[in-house]
Amino acid sequence: MSVRAATTTGARVTLSKEENTITNAGRTFKMSIIDNLYYLPTTSAPREVDKLSLVKDLQYWHRVLGHCNFDDVLKLEKVVDGMEIKGSKVKETCNICTEE
Repeated sequence: MSVRAATTTGARVTLSKEENTITNAGRTFKMSIIDNLYYLPTTSAPREVDKLSLVKDLQYWHRVLGHCNFDDVLKLEKVVDGMEIKGSKVKETCNICTEE
């Protein structure tokens, strides 16, 4: 998790020997420490609403992944749990990627 991203959105992060928590919107979550890294608790399977949010078109995933090349985005669909590319898998021209 990114402490900077969390605190920028208003979260409060507490990291100490006694307590490792993140609080946002009135909810507090304990964090685990594994190999000197902090982890938030997760669920083993996303809820139905979360699953729907991972179903996007190829151009969306291309943009979200920092304009990753289309072939690699298509490969990710096979290895990322819940990631689904809907619609056409035709590689379109990206104006951002072709700018000089």
